[in-house]
Amino acid sequence: QGVLLVTYPTLRSLRGDHSRLKQITDWAGADFDGVIAFDEAHEMGGVAGGEGALGAKEGSQQGICGVLLQNQLPGARVLYASATGASDVNNLAYAVRLGLWGPETAFADREQFISSIRKGGIAAMELVARDLKATGLYMARALSFTGVEYEILRHELTPAQIEIYDTYADAWSIIHQNMEKALELTAVPTVICAVREHLAANQSVVLQLVTTAESILDRRLGALSPDERADLEIDLSPREYIIDYLERAFPTRQMRVFTDDTGTQRSVPMEDEAGNPVHNPEAEAARAQLIEHLCSLPPIMSALDGMLEQFGHDNVAEVTGRTKRLVSMGDGRQKLESRTARTSQAEAAAFMAGRKRVLIFSDAGGTGRSYHASH
Repeated sequence: QGVLLVTYPTLRSLRGDHSRLKQITDWAGADFDGVIAFDEAHEMGGVAGGEGALGAKEGSQQGICGVLLQNQLPGARVLYASATGASDVNNLAYAVRLGLWGPETAFADREQFISSIRKGGIAAMELVARDLKATGLYMARALSFTGVEYEILRHELTPAQIEIYDTYADAWSIIHQNMEKALELTAVPTVICAVREHLAANQSVVLQLVTTAESILDRRLGALSPDERADLEIDLSPREYIIDYLERAFPTRQMRVFTDDTGTQRSVPMEDEAGNPVHNPEAEAARAQLIEHLCSLPPIMSALDGMLEQFGHDNVAEVTGRTKRLVSMGDGRQKLESRTARTSQAEAAAFMAGRKRVLIFSDAGGTGRSYHASH
């Protein structure tokens, strides 16, 4: 008798010939008819394997152990709890008790089910969810929208922001890249004003972000020497990448036009008598002018770091998946601060307790969490 709480990593753990899975099944007994509740069940979604970025991959041990637990305790009553059950067909691969494949179904086995539903896309997943709900196997509650109000917060670009945007856009038109993410900070001043208004009205604020810009920070840190790491001075804007690309790819070679045997005019890069490339002075001057203009622009911080700097790290709870962040000190120096999952948990707790008034979360901080006042 009792309740056993087990994490997914614990379920798959193995030491020698002894496994946690066997320990659990021995404790429960072959005639166990209690409830096995898989919270955040999509953590077992990798059980079926599939195609990864580097080719075919095997099923995850975490998912396999979850399925073995269900199979070895056939009398158990199983509950799957997940917020993403119908988002991807792999999130149903572990649900062997739902009767989606096998005898007396439309699919001979799990592989056929996954293949067929994946071909049907999101519409097929909706049909699966509908049928499961109709048979009482699936319940999905919806929050009431009563009293919810939406307000469009419009940001008017200032002349300075327009100049910055146009300059970066012109540079990126050469590189053929999208500046949407890099220039997302242009709207942050309006968001900051709105946050201040809510704080003044004694209201707490929750903001959601898509990216934390940690990958840019990792690349910057990887390029630093030990001496530079000791005295950090990092610019996380895309300026350096644009300048580096302009220096490498901006067309400055002088071209020579000639007529081939068919009478068609063609051009080839010119070389001097020693075989060295000949550069066009006007093109080099245009590149230098563009680089100089980019260097004169103020750095662009990420939206997350911009909000943290504006309201202070002591007042903002950051609940994201990034493992490090750059903190500006009072004397202008920069410090690298490490973060763990416990750090995010502590900051979320500080927000829920009212010690911090602003909370910013990313996808990593939004799954399975609630930041409502009722909690």
